[in-house]
Amino acid sequence: IGSRNDIVRSDINQKINDLHLKKKNLVENSIYERQINDIDEHYRSIINPDNETQLKNYQCQLNDGHDLTSVQRIDVFYQIGICLMRKGDSDQALQIFSKAKQMIISGQLDNEINSTSIRCVDLSYQIGLCLMKNGDFPQALNSLLEAEQIIIKDPPVWDRFPQLLATLYDNIAILYFLLHEPFQALFMWKKSNDIKTNFSYG
Repeated sequence: IGSRNDIVRSDINQKINDLHLKKKNLVENSIYERQINDIDEHYRSIINPDNETQLKNYQCQLNDGHDLTSVQRIDVFYQIGICLMRKGDSDQALQIFSKAKQMIISGQLDNEINSTSIRCVDLSYQIGLCLMKNGDFPQALNSLLEAEQIIIKDPPVWDRFPQLLATLYDNIAILYFLLHEPFQALFMWKKSNDIKTNFSYG
């Protein structure tokens, strides 16, 4: 999960209040639409006029016989997926992210990285966002929970780790809510809020 993947978060108190509104279906639709708009707005915010050029260049690196290591190939797949998300093509992006993750799981890495690497966290997170955008909430939740377990087991050593973990919890909470598990949602929002409070950002 990098800074470019940081999803815009709604106010936590508003989310908790939403859980208590009477018109449940309306609330669910509103929160889902808000989250999808957040995802889309985030990718629009990082789009640039060179997105199509970048996409073609990454595709050429895979197709033109470039001598890439397995890790480099995974990174190129990841960048292609990001470019596709910028275009709004979450279906194709999901396929690309899933293919890259499968390369890690199947051990096609020449012992360069393993399945607990930050790359696997990034891919699990992006797969979760694609699935969320496509409305497949159960699978999206599984993917984000997998990212959580990897990142807790082997936390990255960089400054933005707490903020990114809080963002992950926000997205997990929304999925729990959409899957009619409000107590799990509140628990995840509390974990997110605790991190934001302890590390003084939000």
